[in-house]
Amino acid sequence: MLRFLKNHKIGFIVFLLDTLGVIFIFNFVYLIYFKKPNEFNVQNLSNPTIALVLIGLTLVFYVLDNYNPKSTVFGLDFIKRTPLSIFFTTLLISGILFLTPYRYEGGFSGRGIFFLSLLGYMLYATLLRWIIHLRIKYNPKQHEWLIIGAENNLENFMRDLKSYNFNGHFKIISNKKTKHKNPYNVLEYVDLKNIKEVLKSSYEGIIISSYENVSLQISEDLIKTRLKGTPIYDLTDFYEEFWQKIPVFHIQNQWFILSHGFNLLHNPIGLRLKQFMDYVLAFTLFMICTPLLLLIGIIVGLSSKGPIIYKQVRTGLGGKNFTIYKFRSMVADAEKNGARWADKNDNRITKIGKFMRASRLDELPQLINIIKGDMSFVGPRPERPEFNEKLEKEIPFYDLRHLIKPGLTGWAQTMYPYAASIEDTREKLQYDIYYIKNYSLFLDIIILFKTLKVVLRRKGL
Repeated sequence: MLRFLKNHKIGFIVFLLDTLGVIFIFNFVYLIYFKKPNEFNVQNLSNPTIALVLIGLTLVFYVLDNYNPKSTVFGLDFIKRTPLSIFFTTLLISGILFLTPYRYEGGFSGRGIFFLSLLGYMLYATLLRWIIHLRIKYNPKQHEWLIIGAENNLENFMRDLKSYNFNGHFKIISNKKTKHKNPYNVLEYVDLKNIKEVLKSSYEGIIISSYENVSLQISEDLIKTRLKGTPIYDLTDFYEEFWQKIPVFHIQNQWFILSHGFNLLHNPIGLRLKQFMDYVLAFTLFMICTPLLLLIGIIVGLSSKGPIIYKQVRTGLGGKNFTIYKFRSMVADAEKNGARWADKNDNRITKIGKFMRASRLDELPQLINIIKGDMSFVGPRPERPEFNEKLEKEIPFYDLRHLIKPGLTGWAQTMYPYAASIEDTREKLQYDIYYIKNYSLFLDIIILFKTLKVVLRRKGL
């Protein structure tokens, strides 16, 4: 949890300021509207209407990325996002407050107060993000990083820097200049012999990609630098800290011996608690969603020929196979030429199938798999046995995915788009290993909320 707050500290601060803003503005509007102050006490903070507004704003702002620093602080995209968020929040809460029998006496249930407060909050939220944007101007040239011994892994590392649009410039220290044609944000290459002179400058951090050429003298110089306050990361630690994944191209067997984490694997109480929560939540959702399941089944049956429920063998916990259930989203003879990954413009996918895949409605029958105990709500997505055999040969540590139950959703599914190649699968594995290593109930909750955001924005997983 502390790591999550550290990585999202700006978004968390904005969330706290938003919460205080909602409470203050609603009370201020009450004062103007009724010419008398509203009692501001602990009981008032639990006002159902305020709570409803806070929940609605938080969900809508999260779905529209209004707590993402890249969109709310370092860019000006919030100018259009904030009013749009308030608009959708108004529609959501209006439906609950005014289209249902719900009323709350003695609070903020009046239409005038409600709409004036949201209007005032829209101005407040936009101004808040504008001030933060002006105060935090991030200049990557002022944030230099030092990389030691990076020649072996530079290509993978630089590719990831570009894909994440990482803010910062990098100085490479190695015995030889890399052959990489277009390094991303690399300022210069420095010979290892000059490291003492290089370390005199200040850096955002130092990354050790390879210890091969780190001599005793260099180690002593690095110790002095660290004691002065400059953070030093192993390449794996950097990936885990900043990008929440484990670089499979870099780790070795020794890393698993010495690395912390992986607590869920030897925690029977935690495993039973996770299984119990999976069962209760899956059974509850299945009962609630039964009418929706029937409706989707009818639509699938009428839209194209073939079975409504598609059954497929997948590999689960411990490498054991099980049958997974999905609403059919492809034509009936989709694999007449053999099994292959689906791609973005796959002509085998039906029209209703495209919508179901984007919204993940085709996965709803997997609630039965969770109830049966074959799957969990959160975990690595199960793959087909015929693909697993090839992937285990091509991708190091791929079989680690089978250490825990596969999930309806997962960290990899919320952090990376649909896998349509071995390279995509390798990328997703890095997130799966991070999840297995850092499992916690808090992380599961984050994944479920991120899944909700992806589903509502119909990006697919």
